[in-house]
Order: sequence, then C-alpha cells, then structure tokens
Amino acid sequence: MVSHEYKCIFVHIPKTAGTSIEKKLGLFTELKWGVQDHTEVHDYQPLTWGELAGLAGQGRVKYALRDVRNRARGSSKRLTQEQFDSYFKFCFIRNSWARVYSWYHNVMRDEQQQELNGVKPGISFNEFLENHLRPDDHILKSQLSWITDNHNNVPMDFIGRFENLEHDMNFVCEKLGIDTDMPRLLKGSGKSYVDAYDDKWRAKVGEFYAEEIEHFGFKFGD
Repeated sequence: MVSHEYKCIFVHIPKTAGTSIEKKLGLFTELKWGVQDHTEVHDYQPLTWGELAGLAGQGRVKYALRDVRNRARGSSKRLTQEQFDSYFKFCFIRNSWARVYSWYHNVMRDEQQQELNGVKPGISFNEFLENHLRPDDHILKSQLSWITDNHNNVPMDFIGRFENLEHDMNFVCEKLGIDTDMPRLLKGSGKSYVDAYDDKWRAKVGEFYAEEIEHFGFKFGD
C-alpha cells in the first residue's frame, strides 16, 4: 500500500502481520474480505514506455500489457520517480517455514480462501504442501519476489522481522511520526510450526525457499 499522508510504501507480504500494519496506516477502517493490499514493489516503480517495451521483449508481455491497460484506465498504482525515491519503503518478512505453516492454518479456517485457492477442506499439512507449494502460487512465492524491483534490486529502506514485530514496528512508527499502538486483527494458531514438519517437508521447504533463507539468514526453529 501507499500512504501519501505518511509518505511511505508498505509492501504487504502475506502472513507477516501486514493486515495490522495496513490498518495502522489507514488503508481501511473495518477488517473485511479483500481489504488488504498485496502489491509487489515493482508495481509501484515508475516505468518509461521504453522500459515497458523492454519487459515485453523479455517475455513479460502479459505484465506489460496489463500495465498499459491500467494506465489507460487511470488505475495504475505506479508512483512518480520523485515519490518512489523519496517515500519510506518498508516491509516485514518471516521465517520461511513458519510463514508456510501460518498460511496453511489460515486457509483451513476460511472457506472463502479454500474456494479461492482450490484447497480441499480438512487436508493435512503434508497434503497442503504437496498440492500447493509451487512457484506459481501467489501467496507462497518467495518473499524476495515481493520486494525486488524491475532492475533486480531490493529498494527497501527498512526490512522488519515478524519475529521482532513490536520492536521493529516501533522503529517504523517513530520514522513516520505516528504513535506505536498496534491493532491486533488476525490471530495465529498458537502452535509451534516446528512440530508440524516431518523431515521430508522440512527439507523440501528449505530447498523451495533456499534463496530467501540464505538472503535473510532464516533457520528452522527460530
């Protein structure tokens, strides 16, 4: 989401406490279906027509055409270069294994999510991983993909950690000049993700997210 009031860009990576942060920044007043803004940073990044043509030439034709259509409709989320450069860009990340388990728990208690994502109700965690841990899954794709721009850079000014949420969000609030009281909107399972994994899926999830695990220094059990 973008807040012109606070001059910030918040990239809401799913299952990283982003809903509470968006509420804090005024994206919505009442929590309901579909109010969250899961926009990747490259969709805010200003692009020239030449850069769009270059993306099409790289095989990203669908992406380029979508952007042209949004511009024509006046619905593009892209900022000016001055805004993109000057606004405080931040996000929160979460241990890879924990984030996957949190998403499974969320889907299992939400029939709309099950229908939207083609998840069978009542399946085990292992079945969920077998069916849905894939690169084209919008929610479960690498956290790095959410915060990498069109030039393969990570332009974030601050990357907070879910595991250190209160401390890191206090820093963000002080940076933006707002109070540090945070709404708590979505509750987790309260169960340790460590106990949910067998050796096979611990290794497979580690392989699937190898790049972000190395980049952020995640460890199983943290």
